[in-house]
Amino acid sequence: MLTVSIVNAQFIAPIGLYPQESKTLNQIGVDVHVSKASGIDDLPFIDYTEVYGLIRTTILKHHKTLEEIINDLYKAIKALHPGCLLDIKVRKLHPPVSGQIDYTEVSFKDEQ
Repeated sequence: MLTVSIVNAQFIAPIGLYPQESKTLNQIGVDVHVSKASGIDDLPFIDYTEVYGLIRTTILKHHKTLEEIINDLYKAIKALHPGCLLDIKVRKLHPPVSGQIDYTEVSFKDEQ
């Protein structure tokens, strides 16, 4: 199994349920792990720059929830790499709540 990972890609994006979040924007962190079955002598090529481009394009669109981002990322990466296994995490850093929170995170991982 070959895995290519992009860890803690950071973006400022209009993510949120509340109108002010589209104006003030949010800091978003993303981890994506793309895995493909292979033997050591037949490793597939997974271009991390293409995967990063999909992440960037997806994140910069307006989404109401982190779950929507996960769904869109999953579909886009699966279209680029059919048959791969994905592990995706999306974080909103310092979310607008009344307390002190480093981040909230939503994740989805393919089961083998």
